Formats: sequence, C-alpha cells, structure tokens
Amino acid sequence: MKCGYIYTMIAIVLAICVVVIIVLIMRPRQCELSGFWEADDSYKEQANLTDFYMYIGKVGKDGRFPGYIFMVDVNENMLFNQPVHFDIKWNPFRRIWDWKCGDAKDVMPESMRMEHNQDDHVIELFSDDTLHAKLIRNNKLSHICKPDVRKAVTKIIEEDDGEDEEA
Repeated sequence: MKCGYIYTMIAIVLAICVVVIIVLIMRPRQCELSGFWEADDSYKEQANLTDFYMYIGKVGKDGRFPGYIFMVDVNENMLFNQPVHFDIKWNPFRRIWDWKCGDAKDVMPESMRMEHNQDDHVIELFSDDTLHAKLIRNNKLSHICKPDVRKAVTKIIEEDDGEDEEA
C-alpha cells in the first residue's frame, strides 16, 4: 500500500518537472524584445506612414515593459509621439505573445497577437487577421543607446505618470 503511494507521488512530481522544463525551454526570452524597432518599408507604404518607431525597454517590476511609440503619416502629421507601457505575455498554450498597450489605443487596438520571428528579428502585431504593425529590430540603435535611452525613457514615463496622478 505505501509502496504504491510513493510511486504515484514520484510519478506526479516527475510529470510536473517535465512540464515545467518543457515550458521553460519553449518559452522565448523576453530580453530579445528590448530595443528599438522600426517599421518595415513595405508596411509603412501600405499603412501610409513615413515613420513608425517603437522602443521597448526591459521588463519592469510590475511585469510591464516601458516604451515609446513614434508615428508620422505621409502628410507629415504626427499620429503618436509619447511614452507607453506594454503588457507583453507569452501564452504557452497558443505559442504566441499576447500584447496590450492601452496607452496607444488612439492609433492601434489595445489588445493584439504578437508574432516574434527571433531569427529575422521581426515583430508583427495582429488583431484577428489584420496586420497593425510589422517592425524590424534596429540592432545598431538598440546596442549603441541602450543604457542612456532606457534611463531617458524611464524618466519620461515616470514624469508622465506623475502628471496623471496630479490631474
């Protein structure tokens, strides 16, 4: 009787360990999302944009990523130019990233599906079958400016959050 109980407990513990290891191995690294991203030329043409840049900082203590979005249309109108917070979570069951950014809901949906091609350093943001952004990581800019930009963006976001609390 005790022997069967012990084997059952060992089997359960081993099964849990195997599941955790598989999820950790299959989970993409969040650190690969940090950096500067710029829109693909063909996407900018399709979306009638001249500029579309996004900065994604390192994940914060609250689990969100600080960031910045800059968008200009073909008529030179500034569509968006401000700091934002991204809520980016890996969904292991669907093998995709769930993307939320309520700060930019004026220019893109609040919730989207993010596909991240780690080999080509490309992020695509979708709602249903509609492509809302195709961004390519700018490695030069991401590596050159990393410490200073992260501090600057964090400072802008903290100042922006302070203004929201005063209002």
